[in-house]
Amino acid sequence: MSTEHDTALKSAVESLAAVQSFDANSIVRAEKLGSAFDFSSAKEPADRIVVLFNQVDASGLGYLPTANLLNLHSISESTRQLFQQALDFDPTSANATNTRDSIVASIASHEHTVFSNISPLISYLGSQLNGTQSVIDSLRLEIQNSKKTLDDLINSAQTASVEANSILETARIASANVGVSKEAGHFSKAADDHRNASEKWRTATFWSAGVLLAYSVGTAFLHKWEWMMPTSNLGLTQLLVSKVLVFGVLGYLLTLSAKNFLNHKHNEIVNKHRQNALLTYETMVNAGQTPEARNIVLQLAAASIYQLHETGYIKQGDSNSRGGIIEILPKTSVPLNVANSSN
Repeated sequence: MSTEHDTALKSAVESLAAVQSFDANSIVRAEKLGSAFDFSSAKEPADRIVVLFNQVDASGLGYLPTANLLNLHSISESTRQLFQQALDFDPTSANATNTRDSIVASIASHEHTVFSNISPLISYLGSQLNGTQSVIDSLRLEIQNSKKTLDDLINSAQTASVEANSILETARIASANVGVSKEAGHFSKAADDHRNASEKWRTATFWSAGVLLAYSVGTAFLHKWEWMMPTSNLGLTQLLVSKVLVFGVLGYLLTLSAKNFLNHKHNEIVNKHRQNALLTYETMVNAGQTPEARNIVLQLAAASIYQLHETGYIKQGDSNSRGGIIEILPKTSVPLNVANSSN
């Protein structure tokens, strides 16, 4: 494009925009001029003029020759100046009535001038823009179809990926559950064995206690039987020693039976606890929001499974107790950069 055409295009665009943005209501000025001098009669033709100018698509003005651009600029400027005369009208000026009537008549007659000058431009620009719009619509449709095809491919790939991940996750969970169930079965079997043994030792404890009680009652009445009473100091000593030995053996058997019963009962409860903990620890580990939190939960869960526990049946020391979370936290809270720098 030449510099002359560019200048004419810029001037036409600016003057056209000024008229297209004009508010025809602003020329009435009824409050300031009163009913005798207002431009209410010019509002309707001014509205139609603005509507005509708004039908000119400024985006297509580049298709017009320089002469037509200059003509559009001229008619736009004359229209803007005519509207400005109504805005600048002073009712106190000399011969104000004739001046006001002349402006109203000029606006009314200017509608025909505007229509004659810009109606060919409206038709020409409309046809040009329709052709261009058809090409744009065709390109847009092709782009949309291509985008839809690409989106379908992406969605298919994502669906396949989600399904594959779901299958892998299901397989992993199933494998983990099978492994956990298998390991928990060891503790379940141990708990059953200790329960069976505890029942046997409980029966032995009852029998031992019954025998000891019966012997104690029986020895309380030995002096009633004359043939059991010793007749010398040596016989008395032998009787006392035998009674102490029998009491000692029966007491030892009772203590041993009770101790074994308590030990097996304790081990039954511990193994049952370990079985339950092993079956539920994964849920607690998965509840951790960060790898560090899951690591802490995993260590605490492992400690809960494998460390000794108080059950109330036997009393044990604290030699195997752990430091708990205070001992674990420093290991998981050391920054990676510090760890790397120390290496």
